[in-house]
Amino acid sequence: MKRIFTKNYYYLIPILILYSISLFTMHKYTIYFNKHLMWLTTSLIIYFLIIHLNLQKLIKYHYVFYFFTIFLLVLVLFNGKSVNGSQAWLDFYFFNIQPSELAKISLFLTLTILTIQKQSILKIILLTLIPAVLTYLEPDTGAIIVYLIILLICLLNYGLKKKTLLLLTTLFILLTMAIIYLYLFQNNLFIKIFGTSIFYRLDRLKSFTTLDNIQIENALASISTHNYLYFPEAHTDFIFALTIANISSLFLPIIIACYIYILLSFNYLALHPRKLPKISFQIIFYILLFQVFENIFMNIGLSPIIGIPLPFLSYGGSSTISLIIIIALAQNFLNHRYKIN
Repeated sequence: MKRIFTKNYYYLIPILILYSISLFTMHKYTIYFNKHLMWLTTSLIIYFLIIHLNLQKLIKYHYVFYFFTIFLLVLVLFNGKSVNGSQAWLDFYFFNIQPSELAKISLFLTLTILTIQKQSILKIILLTLIPAVLTYLEPDTGAIIVYLIILLICLLNYGLKKKTLLLLTTLFILLTMAIIYLYLFQNNLFIKIFGTSIFYRLDRLKSFTTLDNIQIENALASISTHNYLYFPEAHTDFIFALTIANISSLFLPIIIACYIYILLSFNYLALHPRKLPKISFQIIFYILLFQVFENIFMNIGLSPIIGIPLPFLSYGGSSTISLIIIIALAQNFLNHRYKIN
């Protein structure tokens, strides 16, 4: 028990504060509150279980977990539950599972291990592209960005030679230029490759520049007046606006301070000399940095709406538990030494 009160665990304090604020925001909405309380409690139980486990076998057989999540990503395309135009959930009657969230965990684990093992860069990229393509078909843009963050951090820790880095950069630029060319001059081929839903996603990306979106308009009005005006996904993507509207703007500095403390804590842990915890906490730091800034900016109309939950505040079982599992795995890697052949 003494371990929990060391500086390596101090990030739990602001996480628990954010959990409490989240529950206080949700207490008016009974339909969400009970499930949210259950998910937050479950996430903490899972966290304390994982940090004490011996994960040597999981590290050794990480591919099993990876291909299991790929199977679920394929399954959800054929037998998934559609919500708000996204077929991203598997319905198990008593609860739903979002495979794209499980894929974050499997990619985090697999790519980190392959990076330390100095496996082929092409293999690392391919293993990222497979879940990215499957998740694109759902669609779930936010999850894909998280996959790419995991990939980028692993590549930066790989120790790439200048020639390899130059080649990857050139390929990325050429691919980007090819996509822009297809969009501007070959619309039919562009639609065949990316599907018609791509235009809906592009419209969502453009809408924030004009504030021509009911979610952004009502979120801004709710924040400025401290009076909640209905807008879709208030309890998930727009929890920041809902919290300020339902509670008080006095909670704003508390929320911001919690996120700053959490980010500083993970940035400190990312300085660890051992590669496994070092890469793991780097990934967590940049995932949280992206999600926090994107969600808050999305709520105030400064960035596009791409379905990114606000960590530790947003309602959602899969996203809450997957993030906590990743943090718990990193903490476990810090607490134990594992052989990675």
